[in-house]
Amino acid sequence: MDDHFHAQHDARGKLYTYRILYRPARPTIDRAFVWHIYKPLNEIAMQQAAATLIGSQDFSSFEGSLTDNNNPICHLQRLAVIRHDDQILIEAYADRFLKHMVRAIVGTVVEVGLGKRAPHSLADVLRARNRSAAGQTAPPQGLCLMRVDYD
Repeated sequence: MDDHFHAQHDARGKLYTYRILYRPARPTIDRAFVWHIYKPLNEIAMQQAAATLIGSQDFSSFEGSLTDNNNPICHLQRLAVIRHDDQILIEAYADRFLKHMVRAIVGTVVEVGLGKRAPHSLADVLRARNRSAAGQTAPPQGLCLMRVDYD
């Protein structure tokens, strides 16, 4: 690689997958790699909410603790809510992500799935540009970086 190559800043896209296990019984083997939610989730509402976040937008409302980041604009190209038996996978692909952005999005989309928020409310969350407008931050154990794309 070139001497000026930077693994984080030279990436043109990253794919994250977040795993949610939703069933009454707690996980045993993979409990360190999944967020267990024992209440039913409305995956259709979650998909509707996720669709409102696609595009180039200011994701300040989903940024975790304060950082030295001066650019909150990210181009979110994919935010898919996929059901596999008793699991929901949330896949996020963007040119870049803010600190804790994926986990904040997942936590907010889960609130939609639990009926605590309406799917269309995520547009208001984006417009607020304030972390307090979004939902809880999902726990770290469900998040996995799947791929990093370079030119």
